[in-house]
Amino acid sequence: MPDIVTRRRRPRRLRRSDAPALARYRSDPSVARYQTWRTPIDRAEAEAVVAGYLTDSPDGPGLFQYAVEHNQRPGLIGDLHVEAEAGLRLARVGITPAPDMRHRGYATERESVR
Repeated sequence: MPDIVTRRRRPRRLRRSDAPALARYRSDPSVARYQTWRTPIDRAEAEAVVAGYLTDSPDGPGLFQYAVEHNQRPGLIGDLHVEAEAGLRLARVGITPAPDMRHRGYATERESVR
């Protein structure tokens, strides 16, 4: 994965334990407004979504979904969608923050760390 870890947040693979938080914020109509999923999303649906992402590989072309976590406090604060085209020279990226994480600069933060 490209180095997109910053001072405050880091992407990681989704985990089964993320399903309740994913269901909670993706069920919020203001989060889903410009997305392709319908609300509400129940826990079983979220578990199925996470299970599907667990089988995906970030190493080739196509879509991959990451969890976004705060560096200092474990737990899902949103998710990151990366869609790489063949040749891996171009990708579309989108971040969906949980409602209580909006307007804090997580999506635009550029200061990367290792």
